[in-house]
Amino acid sequence: METRPNDISGEKNKPRLINQERSSEESIPSGSSNEQELGKTTGKKRKRSDTDLDAPKAPLPGDDRFLNENIQVGNQDLQTSHLEEAEKERCTKELDKNRQNDAYGNSVARGKALKKVGENQTKSKEDDLESTLQSYKKNHSSYQVNLSKTAKIIRSLLNLLACDSLATEGALAEADSLLDISRLRNEPSCAIVADFLVDVDVPELLMEVLRSLYQKYPDVFSFEEQTNSEVKWAVKVIYSISLAILNFSDLRDKFCEACGRAGMVKECLKLLEGLKMCTHDFSDTRAILEGPKGTKNRFSRIGSVGFEVLGVIYNLSKSIVNKKYFDSCGAVETLLSFYGTPISEYRMTALLCLAYLVDEMNNHLIMATEEPIKDLLELLEGACNSNTRRSLGFSAEEIAYGLRYVASHDGNKKMIGQLGGISVLAAMLKDATDQGEKSAAANALYVLSFDKENKDIIKGDSDIMGLLRNLQHSGDKAIRQAMSGVIWEIAGKEEHKPKSSDSERHIMISYQWDYQDIMLLVKKELESKCFRVWVDVDNMTGDTTEAMARAVEKSAIFLMAMSRKYQSSPKCQSEAEYAYELRKKIIPLMMEENYKPDGWLGLILGTKLYMHFEKDPHEGIQQLLKEILNAIAADIC
Repeated sequence: METRPNDISGEKNKPRLINQERSSEESIPSGSSNEQELGKTTGKKRKRSDTDLDAPKAPLPGDDRFLNENIQVGNQDLQTSHLEEAEKERCTKELDKNRQNDAYGNSVARGKALKKVGENQTKSKEDDLESTLQSYKKNHSSYQVNLSKTAKIIRSLLNLLACDSLATEGALAEADSLLDISRLRNEPSCAIVADFLVDVDVPELLMEVLRSLYQKYPDVFSFEEQTNSEVKWAVKVIYSISLAILNFSDLRDKFCEACGRAGMVKECLKLLEGLKMCTHDFSDTRAILEGPKGTKNRFSRIGSVGFEVLGVIYNLSKSIVNKKYFDSCGAVETLLSFYGTPISEYRMTALLCLAYLVDEMNNHLIMATEEPIKDLLELLEGACNSNTRRSLGFSAEEIAYGLRYVASHDGNKKMIGQLGGISVLAAMLKDATDQGEKSAAANALYVLSFDKENKDIIKGDSDIMGLLRNLQHSGDKAIRQAMSGVIWEIAGKEEHKPKSSDSERHIMISYQWDYQDIMLLVKKELESKCFRVWVDVDNMTGDTTEAMARAVEKSAIFLMAMSRKYQSSPKCQSEAEYAYELRKKIIPLMMEENYKPDGWLGLILGTKLYMHFEKDPHEGIQQLLKEILNAIAADIC
């Protein structure tokens, strides 16, 4: 706020009377005030009376007295003008000084206020931390030691962040302590700790640590900057924090999703872009590599940071709900640049990240040639032929899942089949002893079976068909369902004879398991209105594919609860496509915000209007009831 000296306005507003003459004999009339007399004289000359003979006569033009008086008046005006300029300059300087003082005062006050806010926020977070800690210790008494250790680390990191002391030996000690806890992945306590971290917003804290370090040291990955001691500490802290995030995100999907919400995707991509910039698009690998390929000490500390940050991105990309965060910050472009590097570990990690990000909008960028799919199949074969069932650190199971997501695009399905992917997956399915591997291979084959050419390849190989039929009786439910799905798509749909009875017609709800609670609410509401409802949670027994087919055939209306996970589920695809083929009345329900169906689901959706369940399910239910009544009325007419 500007301040102004008290005398400034007074000087500016005070009237100046120049060369105003008043006779010494003039007196103020009785009963009149000074203000009244001033009002009469200001700006108005008194008339000289004709009888006022003693009054001085006005000088005439040309008279010396006239000239002298005007010169005096001019000099007086000039002097007054100089005084005004000097006063104006003095006032301006005083105003500037006051503004500077105010700005400084406001800056100090603002700094104090921000510090106070920061202290209050830290205090609030510590209070929440203590409250949550006590709750966890009460519910998980056998893990109290690790929970208390974790809480202590969190408090220290909060204080180090608030004090801007992250590039220090003390910060590294805390980051390493968190890393040590994350390495206990095989112990039950680590899963509990991961959940605790989510509940006290640690993903957001760790994101802030990474962001703060990179903002302060933007050249942290520069080879030349490694002589700076603070930069060295910063690199080490980033490494330990990134590896801890990688371990916890490996353990819990809940942690992955919390990282996505916290903005971790964006910060990790910034780090990768920084590494790329400091190495001149990987042309200068001095800062990254130290040893030959395959050796334990292949990467420098900076190179290891890059590898672990890519690992974090990979884990976060596997969570479908995180895809929107990747889409919003141009992840594909950054990952494609890493896929183009000569460093195989970077290259294949980036490729597996991209596998989970493939959709109709970016597939032409990611799968522009056959090379990515060839690389994935080669990586999978390498893992299957290895005693460890791993290749470049990736398990056969996770590579197969990556291939499955690549196959979600119809053009990629065909290419995988043409490049021999079906035989690779069938061999994996046959030889794997781990149920996770079998399930990954089975689901990949299920997705591939939606392509006509792939159907012919599978159907024409008696060994593969025999393997699929045997696994239909597997003790593992996921494998059994996947094999039934493959056989349904290849031969079952053609051999199946639809049976339907009007007396058994119902409303069928097709959904992905994440939305089961909402769909059960829909079921309850529809049944309260006397509608017959079929949901596989309580109707499907025996041969699940056969039960699904019968449910679709008997349906009068097919409710399709759309989400990203629904679109990526081959089981949901089988249900929806069969309903579409039978020309059932399909009512789409939108379950997820900022999601636009494409691919096979986009084709079924077409121009249909969907019911809005993404924000308020109760509002969606009311909208759905109206649509069902309209459909019934149209059918009757």
